[in-house]
Amino acid sequence: HFRSKMNHHAALIQLPIGLENNCKGVIDLVTQKAIYFDGPFGEELIYEDIPKNMRTESDERRHELIEHLSNVDDSLGELFLEEKSISENDIKSAIRRTCLKRTFTPVLVGTALKNKGIQPLLDAVLEYLPNPGEVTNYALKEVQGEEPDKVLLDPTRSADKSFIALAFKLEAGRFGQLTYMRCYQGMLKKGDTIYNARTSRKVRIARLVRLHSNTMEDVNEVFAGDIFALFGVDCASGDTFVTDLDQELSLESIFVPEPVVSMAISPANSKDRDNFSKAVARFTKEDPTFHFYFDNDNKETICSG
Repeated sequence: HFRSKMNHHAALIQLPIGLENNCKGVIDLVTQKAIYFDGPFGEELIYEDIPKNMRTESDERRHELIEHLSNVDDSLGELFLEEKSISENDIKSAIRRTCLKRTFTPVLVGTALKNKGIQPLLDAVLEYLPNPGEVTNYALKEVQGEEPDKVLLDPTRSADKSFIALAFKLEAGRFGQLTYMRCYQGMLKKGDTIYNARTSRKVRIARLVRLHSNTMEDVNEVFAGDIFALFGVDCASGDTFVTDLDQELSLESIFVPEPVVSMAISPANSKDRDNFSKAVARFTKEDPTFHFYFDNDNKETICSG
């Protein structure tokens, strides 16, 4: 599907040992080892030789991986064409280079339900994907009557440049509205004042939190590349927050494709109409992919997403 429908250069870098309920572990095609996951939550990793009955398939898949990588990476391509031996480090370096250029898609396998394949997946994220400092990000500066100018942002984790962040998700939690943000430049400390670039509203930072799964950790400062959250900030998803309004910078909102599914919804009884309207408005504010409108012909509220 990756190759035929999305036209991606993609190849497996792992093979499952058994399918679905019979999945016992994974084979790492790069290191040529079988990995089994022991313990109640699969937290103990056991490395063994590849099972005899899977050696032929793993050799074929490894060759396929090297072939696809060679098509998009010159260094590995040269080794492949000259039929020189290709080491584990050669393959890992080629996967990282091509991931950074977005010319290759490594495919990993596992089952989250059975806690198998999780650690190698997280290791692959660290080994192959770019850290925030390796990604080029731009802010937009509006120019009257013209296309906005692109301004290169500095991903250095320091306070040398002014702070700029994007509110990308809103969540109504038990402590009120929680606004998730990603810092793209500069740093932010508790007690600082920031401004919403769209509304020019001032926000004083009383509390900064970093979230991990369902746990919340209070922090004193955040830097470029960090994802953090603020409480009680009145904004919409996609708003830009800055410390210097005079720079007139704003970040591009995430691209939201047109909705593909629509359905009519209505409250179970007319007494709940007010709450229904508030809930729908809240969903729209929280999720930029969620749309709704009132169809006058059929007298129905249509939701799309």
